[in-house]
Amino acid sequence: MEYLPQSRVKVFLLCSSVFTHSFIMLSCLFFIVSYSIFNYSNKLIDLIVFSTCLSFIFYKKCVIIDIYDYIKNLDKNNTHKPIPDWAKDNFLRNKIKDFFNIEKDNKDYTQFRLDKLKNIEPILKNKTSQPEAQTMFNHKIHYLVSNVILIVLFLGKNRLNFLIPVFIYWILNIYEL
Repeated sequence: MEYLPQSRVKVFLLCSSVFTHSFIMLSCLFFIVSYSIFNYSNKLIDLIVFSTCLSFIFYKKCVIIDIYDYIKNLDKNNTHKPIPDWAKDNFLRNKIKDFFNIEKDNKDYTQFRLDKLKNIEPILKNKTSQPEAQTMFNHKIHYLVSNVILIVLFLGKNRLNFLIPVFIYWILNIYEL
């Protein structure tokens, strides 16, 4: 694939964003496993988890995806150029699926912003197929559950258990019953 100079920069920035997002996801996963099983602590990983929790609580979305979308739309005149697989936000997810030999859906759901807590429009408007809507719903649920687990473990690790009721109150305000 041949890219124009500004597209090469865009691909590099997208790859950097994908790498950063992958590093953050793996750090959060490492935090969950290491704290739950070994009670291991690392200040850098704690900082990454803390920033992820803040993004979830205050912005109600993943800020790294905002950065990715911004970079992806930088050169509007080259949007017809395909983005290589290793510069797409679903790259790590697809590699994990390959590793576990799970059937891979090649569709990139990043554009639908399923990480935004109150964004249900893509699921409602997507009437093409029930499995695709189910996949979108599952992405949203995975994002929510993983962040809730992350926050509860982070609060427990830092002996801030008294904030768990505040977090529950916050969740109930976001998702009114």
